[in-house]
Amino acid sequence: MQRQHPFRFAVAPDFTTAAEWIETARRMEALGYSTILSSDHPGMGGIGPISALMLAASATMNIVGSMNRDTEGESYAISVNFKLSRQASMRAKRIFDFISSVVLLLASPVLYFFIEPKKYLWSNITEVMIGQRTWIAYDPGDPMSSSLPHLDPGVLSPVFPSDEMSSSRRFEYLHYVYARDYHWTTDLSLLIAQLKKIGQKPLSK
Repeated sequence: MQRQHPFRFAVAPDFTTAAEWIETARRMEALGYSTILSSDHPGMGGIGPISALMLAASATMNIVGSMNRDTEGESYAISVNFKLSRQASMRAKRIFDFISSVVLLLASPVLYFFIEPKKYLWSNITEVMIGQRTWIAYDPGDPMSSSLPHLDPGVLSPVFPSDEMSSSRRFEYLHYVYARDYHWTTDLSLLIAQLKKIGQKPLSK
């Protein structure tokens, strides 16, 4: 019987900007590398090791972190299974969107007096009902959302409450957790919490 000797390869790329680091991480993953190494001090782009590893994790289907805080420059990667990428999760999300839209449509004559703004109330409900939109989607202010499982344009975002001071790191983290741990009850909780905003202008994409 022939013995198998599986190999895994690592890479420690140089980079000058965050965008270059992200693109490199994606390219290395596509080429089959299992691990990206990052130094324990800011790289040439002035990006610290924690930020670099978080960027790599959000841009790829891997989690990147330090194996040992006492081991300089060593990191590891393990496969992430985003629940939102599962067909069953997407089906549950669509069913939730449809049922909740029907309920909201029936309740809209009453909700109309409590919703602010109101301009897009019925168009949002209709578009979600027929599958052109989803109630909860990634905020378009997060440039890293393209690395997460695809979602139709949405009305509301997991980034709640949000304000002008919301950082890109907060966007990336909340979107990442939303996709990784998705369950339709998450959408229910977010929809209830932001019910007064369902008449707002939908998120662009």
